[in-house]
Amino acid sequence: MTDESGNILYNLLVGETLTFQAEHVFPQDDYDNQPGDNNGDKFIEIKLQLMGILMTLVEKHQSH
Repeated sequence: MTDESGNILYNLLVGETLTFQAEHVFPQDDYDNQPGDNNGDKFIEIKLQLMGILMTLVEKHQSH
């Protein structure tokens, strides 16, 4: 794992599993500025990159 400057924070050993938790609060404007579907649902795409593999998570929230 590296930080934004490329400094190595941690190296995984072969066969080792990394478990982590992250939290990020999206302001209401982030949802309001997204196009909605016919039901008024909004989607925000979250991208994580681990070991060169890009994983995309999509959060679905009902608009208020």
